[in-house]
Amino acid sequence: MDRPDWLGSLQEIFPSEGERFEDFLRTHEEEAVSIEGRRVAYSASGRGPGVLLTFAGGWGGIPLIWETILAFEGTARVVAVDASPFGDPDVLSAAANRVLQDVGAEEVALLGQSYSGILAQLFFRRNKERVKGIILINTLAPDPKRCRGWARLLLKGLPFFLLKPLLRRQLRKLGRIEEDIPPEVVEARRFAQAMLAETMDDTFGREQLDRMLSLAWRFNEEGEYGQDELEVWEGRGLLVGSEDDPHREDMSVLKSMLPSAEECLLPAGFGHLAPQILREDWQAAARTFLRDLNRSKGGKEGGI
Repeated sequence: MDRPDWLGSLQEIFPSEGERFEDFLRTHEEEAVSIEGRRVAYSASGRGPGVLLTFAGGWGGIPLIWETILAFEGTARVVAVDASPFGDPDVLSAAANRVLQDVGAEEVALLGQSYSGILAQLFFRRNKERVKGIILINTLAPDPKRCRGWARLLLKGLPFFLLKPLLRRQLRKLGRIEEDIPPEVVEARRFAQAMLAETMDDTFGREQLDRMLSLAWRFNEEGEYGQDELEVWEGRGLLVGSEDDPHREDMSVLKSMLPSAEECLLPAGFGHLAPQILREDWQAAARTFLRDLNRSKGGKEGGI
């Protein structure tokens, strides 16, 4: 993958994480397919009998989820799709299916955290027949009440130079924690925060924000999963949440929609950032979930 211009300055501040990230860029090639005249960037790496599909959210491309890719490519073949060019969930779904065709995958497990959990659910709703498992981490459940028209018009009417500080304030709010970050992950978290800030300054713009909002609104407009949608689905779910996440209640809603899903609840103190700070806790549970899912499918080649 291409080396971003800002990496050198971050390497001076965070040498260990900067070196790990640069090594990731060197060893993970970004590939692309085309759909409806649009370039769909993706990476496919790792080993294992199953395929794990995840999405890079609207804030930036595949490098922003580099830690997730590294965490699971020893357990599964990780396919990461850049969702940032898409504002229509049907086109996003078609793009992801085109990527899966390119890598020769049929059955997949899905993984999504926070906003990418919304993207994972949009794909899931349209492709249940090929999804054998879904892992959702500190993410929202669909809720039509979030689709109040005035809010959408307000956001679309505000100039981007006013919206950007609001977005940063919301990200800071989600990033509030009450406990001290464990020393072993301090540099990783600071590097991740600096990387997100640089990416937003470098590439994030009004069109990208509008696409994110369009996907989020469609997600909420579709409402909760109906029983008729899931009665033929034979897959399994894993829901990861934290006790003091602002979206904690959404985990309960997701559990009511996916009643057979396993749960992994992280302790309070780190809010929405708990999965990034206590990553070994839930990643171990997710790896076990994926291995069990694969065994239950008999290790079918190209699937889970």
